[in-house]
Amino acid sequence: MKWDIELAYKHLKKDPKLKAIIKQTGKLEPAHQKDLFTSLLSAIVSQQLSTKAAATIWNRFIQLFPDEQPTEKAIIKMDIEQLRAVGLSYQKGGYLKNISTFSLENTLEYKRLYRKVMII
Repeated sequence: MKWDIELAYKHLKKDPKLKAIIKQTGKLEPAHQKDLFTSLLSAIVSQQLSTKAAATIWNRFIQLFPDEQPTEKAIIKMDIEQLRAVGLSYQKGGYLKNISTFSLENTLEYKRLYRKVMII
């Protein structure tokens, strides 16, 4: 299913309050994060934290990897205590490992996920 942003705005503008807001702010463009794996990692790290704390922990976390680019294999091999040392809880560390395992065993590539959803 392709999302039609113009159709969405047409519908939203039917509401007088939303119409005024859209007129004032302009149309928003959807932000597409190309790397779903990294987006999920970041979302887990920052969950239930202040913006500043989340940014600090995320920066410490990505510094564990060459070129500050986390990979599935590196996270899976990592000891949970290494993750704890950068400020992650045991549970969040486990989530990151689970996401990494899923990504390797299945996929987190948008194009492949989209095809799987369309088949269902």
